[in-house]
Amino acid sequence: MRKKLLVLVLAGLVGLGVSQPVLADENTQSTTAVAQNTSVTGLQKASDGNWYYYVNGVVDTSYTGIVKNSTGWWRVENGKINFNFTGLAQNSNGWWYLKNGKIDFSYTGIIKNASGWWRVENGKVNFNFTGLAKNENGWWYLKNGKIDFSYTGIIKNSNAWWRVENGKVNFNFTGLAKNANGWWYLKNGKIDFSYTGIAKNSTGWWRVENGKVNFSFTGLAKNENGWWYLKNGKIDFDYYGFAKKASDWWYVEGGRITFKYDGLVQLNSDFLYCENSRVNFNYTGSFTYDGHTYTIKNGKACFNTQADKDAIAKVIAKEIAEAALSYGTTDREKVYVAAYIVACYCANDTYTMSGKDYRTAYGVFVKGEYSCAGSTRALGLVLDCMGYSWTHVNENQYTHQWCELYMDGQKGWADGMGGDCGYGEWGQNSVTGRYYTY
Repeated sequence: MRKKLLVLVLAGLVGLGVSQPVLADENTQSTTAVAQNTSVTGLQKASDGNWYYYVNGVVDTSYTGIVKNSTGWWRVENGKINFNFTGLAQNSNGWWYLKNGKIDFSYTGIIKNASGWWRVENGKVNFNFTGLAKNENGWWYLKNGKIDFSYTGIIKNSNAWWRVENGKVNFNFTGLAKNANGWWYLKNGKIDFSYTGIAKNSTGWWRVENGKVNFSFTGLAKNENGWWYLKNGKIDFDYYGFAKKASDWWYVEGGRITFKYDGLVQLNSDFLYCENSRVNFNYTGSFTYDGHTYTIKNGKACFNTQADKDAIAKVIAKEIAEAALSYGTTDREKVYVAAYIVACYCANDTYTMSGKDYRTAYGVFVKGEYSCAGSTRALGLVLDCMGYSWTHVNENQYTHQWCELYMDGQKGWADGMGGDCGYGEWGQNSVTGRYYTY
């Protein structure tokens, strides 16, 4: 009935020459409602309850960005404030963190967008930030404002130096790690500058002093497992010999002081008397070692007789024989090792044709002097200990000398000065392939 009446009224108005008003649809009605003041540019609430961005009184539906009004800076999308927006967005002043559509100037932390995780300070992304920062997921290393997930290393903040793995601080890390300043010992992810000791990584056990690996350290040091010999900062498990600690000299076996060794140990041309692995320079008396009794004076064995010299030379020969027999499968391989070791002794000795010992195994193994005769007798003594029969070729002649023996059922030769052996006549079929001309 009302619709019919309205039509009649309109028809009457037309008949009277009165202009007809336009009946807008719902959208047109809203636009008309919010566009009443053509001087408005900025944010204003419309009668539909929404906030819009106007330019000269008209909603700018092409605009997406961040706009300021008296209550803050707001996220606008297609001309309308998006109060549901929480995240990072950009305007002409930079990138910002917004919460519920509004820049949150109180926020400092790390926020994610499509291109990464970013450092935010007082609401704004700081692209100049490089260092460690925290969010609800932990502590992170950021470079140029962004978490660097490719970084693994050690980074400093105001509190300490921290272990970072794939961009994140690993508070569970305890061990050795490297940065540009060297290798460091970390405990619970943090460099422990109070730590001095020995720590392990995949390549060995290392000397740490005040938290840093000391690659210059050579000597004895202690950890919870005992006392160790280190060379260039690393435990040398192959080391057998002496090392000094304070005023004492200690015998090291396989890199470690066992505190159990009693006996004689060679140091250059001396044999030192050890008790519980420590050299006892206060001891003077006698000591029976490998069936022979030696006189000990101030901790050093005395080799006053030929029997003393022969006995100690045999001790060394037995050790060489044991090593040689454990190598290879053929006689030739084992004899080669024996000849090579004897030649190494000769290389560290002085060649001479004078004195009392240059012609003996004692001269080669202990006294530090050798000749063709001495190297041959030294190798011959080792061969005796290995169970081989041998002949001294050119013995007591002023010419080159060597050992002749049978290996693997074949006649052959072994040369203590040349450090080689082979089947056949001297110099033939050598293990090393060298050609000898003495």
